Amino acid sequence: MKKLMLALVCLFLAVPAQAKDLEVGDMAPDYVGREDGKAKIYIKDFKGQYVVVTFFATWCAPCRAEVPILENIQRQVSPDVLKVIAVTYHENRETFKRIKRVFEDADTTLTFDGDGRVAMTYGVKAIPNMFIIDPEGKIAKIRLGYGPDSAQELVDDLNAVLGFGAPAGR
Repeated sequence: MKKLMLALVCLFLAVPAQAKDLEVGDMAPDYVGREDGKAKIYIKDFKGQYVVVTFFATWCAPCRAEVPILENIQRQVSPDVLKVIAVTYHENRETFKRIKRVFEDADTTLTFDGDGRVAMTYGVKAIPNMFIIDPEGKIAKIRLGYGPDSAQELVDDLNAVLGFGAPAGR
């Protein structure tokens, strides 16, 4: 019985605590992964800028539709104002390396979250899951999912957060 109890205690300690669900106004978790072979990426590195952190996977069709739109937005908005970070979700290192080659000429930063710890700190349970973070590091908007009408909504949300306003009726 003591061995079983000890095993259960070890199992409990080995499982990281589930992060609370983040809400608009919360401080964003600082660490957002590592670029392959490069330094760790932190939200604090972009203080004074807006940051979009999106969690995606190659096996997720809505994610594959969302990421190119975010890349296009990143190219249109000055990197001094907005930084897009795409965090891989439950991808292995080999898949990440293949994705990294696709992102080679991209303005979007790609980070690896092989063990899912970054996703856990953000409370990600489904993808795509996007967080728009203000220049002080607080979450300004949370978006979950992506569909046929999402592109315009995403642009409207970013415009509203960046202070460019959104069309009437939204």
